[in-house]
Amino acid sequence: MENAGSVVADVVRETLSHKRDEKICVLCGKGNNGGDGLVTGRHLLKSRFKTDTFLLAKPQELASDARFNLELMKSENYKVNAITNSNEFNRFIKNFKYSIVVDAILGTGYSGASISEPLKSVISFVNKTMAKIISIDIPSGLNGLSGKVRNAAVKSTITVTLGLAKRGFYLNAGPAHSGRVIVRNIGFPRELLNSKTI
Repeated sequence: MENAGSVVADVVRETLSHKRDEKICVLCGKGNNGGDGLVTGRHLLKSRFKTDTFLLAKPQELASDARFNLELMKSENYKVNAITNSNEFNRFIKNFKYSIVVDAILGTGYSGASISEPLKSVISFVNKTMAKIISIDIPSGLNGLSGKVRNAAVKSTITVTLGLAKRGFYLNAGPAHSGRVIVRNIGFPRELLNSKTI
């Protein structure tokens, strides 16, 4: 998770050409993908980039590794904002002035079920903005095997995928949602990558 967040932060910096006056927002779900996002936000803040991190779940809903990274953010006095209801979502819309959105809402564990609120509204909104969207591992809402979309999916500018590209990037709705795919190895054993089981 630390390695994943670090490489995504590197891609964000490169995308901004290291301009520190541009604003970044990181959208984190409750699973491990959200944990990757929390690490990304922490690395960008440490590099003094203007970064706001948002959690689209209640802290008690987070997977254990994601919760650890949330507590790490707090221990380093980095603020994590919430989008868990309509008031918080409306405040997010009103104050949206970001050049980059990091999508860490849903990862490869997404099963293809209908996406509930507020995730659906957040995805719909960011897709309509002029911000560049950088997805961690896979665009949220895209099925990594079939490339199908149920009721919402992020339309990424760049997808920083970890280990191997996913089949779904190239099937059905995949190409329209994945943008430019960048593959990064975050320490997976070569034997595992060669087996193509990720």
